[in-house]
Amino acid sequence: MSDFSRYPLLASTGVDPDTGLLRKEDGSATHYEPVFLAAGTEIVWNDAAGDISLFAYSAEPDWHVFYTYSYPEEGNWTFFRKNENIEKMPRVWRCEKDMHARFVFRNGTQPHTLADAGTFRIRDRSMPPWIREEAERVRDRLRKMYEEDPFVCVLLGDSHCGAGSNWPYTAESIRSTMQGFRADRLIHLGDLTDGSMPLDVTRRIASGMLSDMKELGIPFGMCVGNHDLNAFRGNSPSFTPAEAAECYLGREEGWYLEDLPQKNLRIFYLDSFDPGRRQRYGFCASQLRWFKKKLRETPDGRDVLIFSHVPPAPEIHVWSDRILNGKRMLRLADRMNRKKRIRIRGWFHGHSHADQIWEKYSFPVVCTGCSKTESFYTHKPLASDTPFRSWNERTQELWDVVVMDADEIRMIRYGAGWDRTIRKEEWDRK
Repeated sequence: MSDFSRYPLLASTGVDPDTGLLRKEDGSATHYEPVFLAAGTEIVWNDAAGDISLFAYSAEPDWHVFYTYSYPEEGNWTFFRKNENIEKMPRVWRCEKDMHARFVFRNGTQPHTLADAGTFRIRDRSMPPWIREEAERVRDRLRKMYEEDPFVCVLLGDSHCGAGSNWPYTAESIRSTMQGFRADRLIHLGDLTDGSMPLDVTRRIASGMLSDMKELGIPFGMCVGNHDLNAFRGNSPSFTPAEAAECYLGREEGWYLEDLPQKNLRIFYLDSFDPGRRQRYGFCASQLRWFKKKLRETPDGRDVLIFSHVPPAPEIHVWSDRILNGKRMLRLADRMNRKKRIRIRGWFHGHSHADQIWEKYSFPVVCTGCSKTESFYTHKPLASDTPFRSWNERTQELWDVVVMDADEIRMIRYGAGWDRTIRKEEWDRK
């Protein structure tokens, strides 16, 4: 995000010069998220802003963030470069290399946002050539699949966006790939952020991500994830489920459906987490009743796709041994599918940060790997795949273009991992 007006300043807050973490500091003001500065960015500070210090952070993430199970403090993926700090910045300053930075203001009239403190001549973040190269590879695959007017969906989840994350590259990779191609939906399976930051910061980052996705011009759908409640590891304040639905979906409830009659398709978006319940993971009784009613009301012969953040069964969930009402919803969908009145083509979920197709029911339960650059193998369901990830090459990214026609669902992978094909005839025999 290069709009510096999106970075409000926190009064009586500074930066620890040894750790780079925020701390209480009378007479100082700084902003919560380190801001990305591309090489060549120029800043002219206002005289009224007082003395200004720069605290430097890397342009790239700390490797611990994606090679170990860790969620960084303050949602900051970068590592601190204290030897590059500037104790007192000149009024005119030019950034010589890509970096992230926090600015601390002292002894002046404290501005409300970074944009109020100076004039910024911003250089855009440069996108590496592999983004377009991988986009072209995916586009070549897609050109062969549009002849019969299939349902096409861009599918991603578990972005966990923070300072220094790969989200700007993810947004650009989708834009480069889908330019000139029709998509019926862009669906995010939840966990836009880590949910461990102050609520206003989570709102601000999520708002920017939602804007990025909606600006692609593809109709948008989303499932709210467990981290989206902003309650990760007891973080407070947090969203109630109703507040999360309003923030992310613009709705009163976190579950809803869409009908695409031109594609003979009904799409269910489910809400699968409530930190206020004893069984946090799963589907509340009201949602179960709604799901049952809407499945029964689905027109004969209609295709159905189901999306949730959390998987519907504990066998494919490593964080709990129960999923509230998950088996009930699976059995209900399975019975409806076996009667052949409607055709449930698949239940897709995120949360597990792995690729998996679970085959217990008469339709596939499909997990897609995380959009966040992450490469470790603990805390993953049995029989799942976790593709290797590496920064600044195509495996940095991971998302799918889902192409569904009458016979197959083809998942064309951008980035790490593999294409997958789900053939309807194989599931019809189950």
